[in-house]
Amino acid sequence: MRKVKKSFLLSILVGTTIAGRILSDEAKHNLLHYWWATGPAEHCSTGPELQYIPNIKVPWDSAPKMETACQGHVKGERHTIETDVASIPVLHLWGSPFEMGFARGVLMGSEILVLLAKTEEYMMNWYKEECLDEFIWLPETFLHECAKQKLDRDFEELRDQTWDYISEDIKLELDGISDGVLMHTLHQPGLEKPELRAKILWMNLLTERSESHGSIIGIWGDKLGNEGNDLLIARTLDGDFENPLREFPQINVYHSRNKKSILSVSWAGKLGMSFGINEDGILISSTIVQLPDQSIFHPSGEAKQPEGTPFPMLIREALEISASYEEVFEFMKSKERTLDAFVGVADTKQGANHTITTLIYSDEVLEEFHENPTDPGVIENTVYLGVDWECPKYNDALFKPEVQTGLLQSIIYSSKDNKLHIAVARPAKNYSNIEAYNQIYHEIDVDSLVNYSLHCFEK
Repeated sequence: MRKVKKSFLLSILVGTTIAGRILSDEAKHNLLHYWWATGPAEHCSTGPELQYIPNIKVPWDSAPKMETACQGHVKGERHTIETDVASIPVLHLWGSPFEMGFARGVLMGSEILVLLAKTEEYMMNWYKEECLDEFIWLPETFLHECAKQKLDRDFEELRDQTWDYISEDIKLELDGISDGVLMHTLHQPGLEKPELRAKILWMNLLTERSESHGSIIGIWGDKLGNEGNDLLIARTLDGDFENPLREFPQINVYHSRNKKSILSVSWAGKLGMSFGINEDGILISSTIVQLPDQSIFHPSGEAKQPEGTPFPMLIREALEISASYEEVFEFMKSKERTLDAFVGVADTKQGANHTITTLIYSDEVLEEFHENPTDPGVIENTVYLGVDWECPKYNDALFKPEVQTGLLQSIIYSSKDNKLHIAVARPAKNYSNIEAYNQIYHEIDVDSLVNYSLHCFEK
């Protein structure tokens, strides 16, 4: 386990100090001024604590421990990483799409069932608030019916907009997950596969309506002060603490028969991903944009509900087939896209040519995003992208070096040693400091997971 120094810079970045030890003093100074110039671009509904104390906790680095080995037709293994606040399942999945899905359903069935129930309750409460905005007051029976109608209507709309664009492989994996989860439903004899399959699909499509947000930070070259042969990427996720997803973090490693192996940091039951890296070192990190600049994302000025491939599923498919940034771009360009996002793509095995390329992603646009080089806030070899650009509640913090981002999840990747550092929020709410950025980060060796050999099946 490595000792980590207290870092001024990472209190700005993501509330930890993992990367600060490899940054030059010039980079720290420049990035602080960059943050002053642009402001921390997080959601405007909240603001940072002005007296925040940086996270200087030493990361843990224990390897995942096996819980469940391959058994019979279950072509997968479940391992666990014990963090200071939660147990994170690590699934190794092998075989065809259906086989990998079936293994996921068997290995995580109990958690998926609980998450489905909690997600439905969470969304029903959300829709009830929407109903009360319309009707001011309703008897509970009518309020429940109003919310249920809104939930069903939104699901039907999302399904109609996306189903024809979801790949056959992901549909097969959905079938496999449903069959695997059904093995955990002996105490729920009334739950049939079509209903369960629809619920899992619905939970996956919710991303298209998500109000979560976050930031992507990339630094490379001489800004890292280590001969320019490293790339540092941070991805943070913020959102509602009431969302039950935060209780079910999960790492999936797909060892597909005919596609590239992928590591994704995700959640139980999710078919796609917002952050992942494949066996060729292609890394994709993304953040949904809640308040897009229409001139950039929708230059036509048209507002519509586009049809296309669900965003997290498209990212996964890109990683499954791409060995370069160019291949990622061409794949995404060829697809019908839905929501607005920034997508960071990096080739982590390029040596001295490390960089991260940012894409503007919408139904209308897929093109590289470049900041104005004459902007005094721009720093060479540095990318910072948040969900919006002017948040008044952060004004008082612009001249402070303390910013908090990563309420639900915080990830830092270094290409120099091919390591991930991950922190997740506390699953329980009856604690102080439940935010992910306040927890101990856990170091994960990417090579050991992506190149892992399952004990009972050969690839």
